[in-house]
Order: sequence, then C-alpha cells, then structure tokens
Amino acid sequence: MLDSSRYYEILGINENSSSKEMKNAYRKLSLKYHPDKTNIDQSDTKFKEVTEAYQFLKSYQKRVKETTKDDVGSNYADFWQKQYEEQYEHGFNHRENFRNEFHIKSPNQEKPVSHKIFHITIFGGLALITLWIVLSEILK
Repeated sequence: MLDSSRYYEILGINENSSSKEMKNAYRKLSLKYHPDKTNIDQSDTKFKEVTEAYQFLKSYQKRVKETTKDDVGSNYADFWQKQYEEQYEHGFNHRENFRNEFHIKSPNQEKPVSHKIFHITIFGGLALITLWIVLSEILK
C-alpha cells in the first residue's frame, strides 16, 4: 500500500480535486494502460497501480465525507445539549424566561376562574333556552 499523496500523483490530480475529476483521470489512465488495449511494456502493473489508487482515493473521500457528516450532526446535537444544560444548570426555567421577555403572564399570575360563576352562567343559559322553547310551544 502506498502513501495517499502518491496515489494522487499516480492519477495525475491534486488533493483538492473533486470526485468527478478523479473519475475522469482514472478512466483516461485505465484506457491508456489497459493490458488488452495497449502494447506498452509493464502496462498490467501500471494498470493495477492506477486501479488501486482510484479505489483507495474513492473510499478515502467517502470516509471523509461520512466523517464530516457525522461531525455536523454531532456538533448540532452538542450545541443544543449545551444550550439545555446552560439553562437548567443554574435553575432557570426557559418557559418563565420566554414569558418574561414577552410580558406573558404565567399560569400562577392569572386570576383563577370561579367554578360557581361558571356553573351559574352555563346552567342559567340552559334554563333560559328551555324556558324560551317551552313558551314558544305554548304560544303557538
């Protein structure tokens, strides 16, 4: 197994090349050194080198991409975990902070509704509706 910088030299590309450029370089060199297509001496060893370089760099780029993707996801999760810990570490309640910023009364600050008034209103309304229905039937 060769050094990764040597693989880039074999394909004739630089380390910042995209996967498309790498693929094009591999195709061009594999056609040039393919043992069935050319009569160049030691073309089979050169073809094997080119194939090995391409396979290694392709898998290397895939690993780097997956690592980067994992890092982004873990960084995102770490950020929100840190925010959560900072708020609750000091005994802060984020809902109370939100209410205070927007001047929203918390449930404890609101005036409680009397159940007696609620029941009188509902049953009084129902009694009036019943009385209206009965009187309308009688006066027909």
